[in-house]
Amino acid sequence: MGPLSAPPCTQRITWKGFLLTVETPKPSISSSNLNPREAMEAVSLTCDPETPDASYWWWMNGQSLPMTHRLQLSETNRTLFLLGVTKHTAGPYECEIRNPVSASRSDPVTLNLL
Repeated sequence: MGPLSAPPCTQRITWKGFLLTVETPKPSISSSNLNPREAMEAVSLTCDPETPDASYWWWMNGQSLPMTHRLQLSETNRTLFLLGVTKHTAGPYECEIRNPVSASRSDPVTLNLL
């Protein structure tokens, strides 16, 4: 059995009698630093691309991310700030872009401590 695949996520909108189909892009994560020193450096993770009319969600180790004083989100939730990174905040992160009819999740990006 080969790898599983799925068609791109789409959003369908009727506008002036036309049906518009908008693909939800697969996001990727950019980082200010993937190898910070423990408890000494802050890290920002940004979910790309910026997508109009979408919401952003974050996951760590495959689970939704509870906000703490060390984990903070930008106003749009597109950027996650990790303040004073520890072993509890190291690991694989994923972001998800959602619109009213679809969602796409990034490949994991792993935050390692030095």
